[in-house]
Amino acid sequence: MSAGRQLATCDLPVTQVTAHHLCWVYYTSGSTGRPKGVLCEHRNALAYVRNHPFYSEMSESARKRGEEKRKRILCASAFTFDPSSGDIFAALCHGDVLCLSSRSKLMVDFGETILSCGATHVCSTPILWRTIQEPVDKYTELEVVALGGEAMPRELVEKWADRVCLLNVYGTTEATVYQTMRKMEVGDNPRMIGRPLTGVLVKVIGEDGEEAKEGETGELHVGGEQVSRGYLGLPELTESKFYSQETRFYRTGDLFRVLGSDMEFIGRLDSQVKLMG
Repeated sequence: MSAGRQLATCDLPVTQVTAHHLCWVYYTSGSTGRPKGVLCEHRNALAYVRNHPFYSEMSESARKRGEEKRKRILCASAFTFDPSSGDIFAALCHGDVLCLSSRSKLMVDFGETILSCGATHVCSTPILWRTIQEPVDKYTELEVVALGGEAMPRELVEKWADRVCLLNVYGTTEATVYQTMRKMEVGDNPRMIGRPLTGVLVKVIGEDGEEAKEGETGELHVGGEQVSRGYLGLPELTESKFYSQETRFYRTGDLFRVLGSDMEFIGRLDSQVKLMG
């Protein structure tokens, strides 16, 4: 642009959209296998985008080339799952580079896709990450890897924790993508989910209805701005799974054991079985 050239101006339309308007609907199978549409409002999406794991203090400390270099975030999740929207809007809203690839290419040669786009940050499932065949030291550009959606195998911790900032992320669609994360080190228990993202509240509730103490097990409840409006067309289920207590909470149905400031995943309250992530 020449020194005397000015940017064109235009009058943008005034939107009537508020923070409580619907942003997206993603379906989750749930414990019964019946698809349930989760109603995510703009404020829920914004809360996650603002505090996305890639923009945490933990992730920023892993930067190799300084703050002035843009992150290159590869969207590795299918567009039918909410982590894709989380990664897309996080990259764009924070002014970083969003890398896109066809689903077929990701599934056929995930490792080569990461290398060819020069990705520095990738959020994926462990089952997809295990398909990488290239040697770890070949990924010289890679800085932060967040794995979630299923249990992280110990072999991935041992293989990658010394090479990148490896984050074990936990979340439920009802509370917008991911809600907790833990930086993994070699030898760590991969069932530990770490601490909540900024703005997220977590508590483990025992059978007696009280918060679990050290070493005790209970159901994880997550609260805060990321907790969604509820389920599409299912008011009774919404009422049974969501409640307000100073802020909005969601009952996850996941069992955890309290271990200091961390939590260990134990299993499900119901008979839900996860197949292939």
